Amino acid sequence: MKANLSNLQDTKHFADFVARKLMPGDVISLEGNLGAGKTTLLQFIASALGISKQTTSPTFILFRVLPLVKSKRGIKWLVHGDAYRVQRQEELTEAGLNDYLQDPHTVTIIEWGNNVPNILPKRTKQILIKKDASDVRSATYPDAWGMLS
Repeated sequence: MKANLSNLQDTKHFADFVARKLMPGDVISLEGNLGAGKTTLLQFIASALGISKQTTSPTFILFRVLPLVKSKRGIKWLVHGDAYRVQRQEELTEAGLNDYLQDPHTVTIIEWGNNVPNILPKRTKQILIKKDASDVRSATYPDAWGMLS
């Protein structure tokens, strides 16, 4: 399925949609070129889950663990990972990725997940953000989520 992200309001609307679809144990790979809007989308998803803390990209620390103030559908933690600078895929597992993936109360979102496909579980859902030459963005997301409403 595809969503047009013409402006920040569209991106926020899409993030709200994604947040409603998330279930405990979900793993999302956020993919797209540099500057496509992955971190912005993640920030809006975190906000939609009730996380008030400003989320920044964990490029240099690999993960940020963000507690939900109030559990939603059994989700207690949002783990925000970033594989942009990863030299070896195992860096993420050495940093504790498997612990997060096995926690039944956690949603894990990895920016640049396409850089580490061999260590992400088969259940990983992909969101691909594309930006065209005129800076118009679109997001491709799992068909199983249905139409953006």
